[in-house]
Amino acid sequence: MARAGIAKPLDVLSRQKELRSDFYMTVAKGATAYETLNVQTALEKIPANKVFDALENSERRWAPTRTVTLDELVSSIVSKGRQAMLTGIFVYGDPEAGSNVTNAQNISPKSGLRLDYLGVFKKDKLVGWLNRNDSKGVSYITDHVKSTAVNIPCEGDQITVNTTSTKTKIKGKMEKGNPKIDINVTSEGSIGEVECTIDLTKPEKIEELNKRYAKDIKDKIEGSIKTLQEKYQSDIFGFGDEIHRTDPKAWKRLEGNWDQEFAKLDVNVTVKAKIRNLGTISESFQKEIEE
Repeated sequence: MARAGIAKPLDVLSRQKELRSDFYMTVAKGATAYETLNVQTALEKIPANKVFDALENSERRWAPTRTVTLDELVSSIVSKGRQAMLTGIFVYGDPEAGSNVTNAQNISPKSGLRLDYLGVFKKDKLVGWLNRNDSKGVSYITDHVKSTAVNIPCEGDQITVNTTSTKTKIKGKMEKGNPKIDINVTSEGSIGEVECTIDLTKPEKIEELNKRYAKDIKDKIEGSIKTLQEKYQSDIFGFGDEIHRTDPKAWKRLEGNWDQEFAKLDVNVTVKAKIRNLGTISESFQKEIEE
């Protein structure tokens, strides 16, 4: 249904006065909707409740997924300056075994549900899927990153930075008749895990980590833009809406051919990232063990 077009079922859901419009919409990935909602889960007797809670917690703690309500989905589909996106739900294991009530009683269930990144739409049709990094890049651009973990290289290993706050500002403009987008991201985080023997008491080391932290975010943002421009030509970021707000007269000329304009759109990305907290210890005790 998602590949063929979801406009007709959405019309039914939107029109019925008995149905609320603030429930979440998702796409079943690699299985039918029936098989997805038939998988028995341990903590919730109703699989739909498990999905609802997982979506809210995932968006709050893990950037590659998004909660999208019926109203938001319909608004994106009818908009000329923004395309729709939905989080995918993947059934791992055997869907038939997962429908048995004993599945939820096992320590290691034979089947279960997993949130699986973002599905990309053009109008009302699903055209493809983003990977984890591209999905996270979309969340940064659309200012939906509340908390996430960033792994940055460190002397042959890595350091994990727990992002505590992120703010994104997007500004559209017209230059010499061509649309352009400026993206400015500011992010702050704290050290969550150290797997190398770096001395975090030295300011120059922290500054170096800040640069790597910013580069990781910028790479994800630019990667998602490249994928959406080259592979799907689908503006799920809402860049078209931003150009519309900035220059309505220019948008009238661009809106009829926005897919092609988006594919060649010039996007400039600036990221400022800072590590604000080192944790309760400044140096990793791994250094003392190695010595």
